[in-house]
Amino acid sequence: MFNGIVQGTAKLSSIIIKKKCRTYTFIFPNNIIKNLSLGSSISSNGCCLSVVKINKNYISFDVINETFNKTNFKNLKMGDYINIEKPLTLQDGISGHLISGHVICTAKIINIKNNLNNFKLYLKLNDIYFMKYIFIKNFISIDGVSLTISELRSNSFCVFLIPDTLKRTIFLHKKINDIVNIEIDNNVQIVVDTTEKFIKNYISNIIK
Repeated sequence: MFNGIVQGTAKLSSIIIKKKCRTYTFIFPNNIIKNLSLGSSISSNGCCLSVVKINKNYISFDVINETFNKTNFKNLKMGDYINIEKPLTLQDGISGHLISGHVICTAKIINIKNNLNNFKLYLKLNDIYFMKYIFIKNFISIDGVSLTISELRSNSFCVFLIPDTLKRTIFLHKKINDIVNIEIDNNVQIVVDTTEKFIKNYISNIIK
């Protein structure tokens, strides 16, 4: 479990392609490797991955085909950076939102507006089906960063980023058409799905 407050970035060092997965190795900053152990969960661009190898600052993860196909890991190239966050502990406060690290889909950046301290990202989901879970002022995890939805259109939405977030994440280097990982609010998904199911059953009973 994470809270979407990114603690640093890591640089992709190598990719080893195996039969059923790919092993990604990143160069981690010193503040993240402290107390890191095999099996530890790390939010990597918002995707919960388990550490499989530690060699000083070189940290490796296995990415199975399911994860590879549903996230922007398939778009990563050598030298690219990802957002990283260690999991919450019982002693930690929740400064952002509760995030599971289960990426539901990806989105494409369709516009970027960067005017002084007003940085805005406009995004379009790769699957329009998930737009029903997007609401104004609700939170969304974009590449592991907890953000608030500020604008909503028929098939896209917008988020603001403060200067501090830009300093600590990879967003300042994002370009139009880049792909990002998306996790939506699980509570909203449950409410929407339950409501849809109730209405569907209600209408079905009336017709009968």
